[in-house]
Amino acid sequence: MSKFKVGDVVKLKSGSPYMTISEDYKNGWYKVLWFLDGMPKEYEFHEDVLEL
Repeated sequence: MSKFKVGDVVKLKSGSPYMTISEDYKNGWYKVLWFLDGMPKEYEFHEDVLEL
């Protein structure tokens, strides 16, 4: 079972802007989206480094 679902708002445990889960790869990895200086950004993170 996935730890997060699409639409959840998360951040890195080490600190980061709030990000939105946009895709669940079902293997513990998620694509997340956020904005930086008004520009959309995206990256993939493992669930172990994310928190709600």
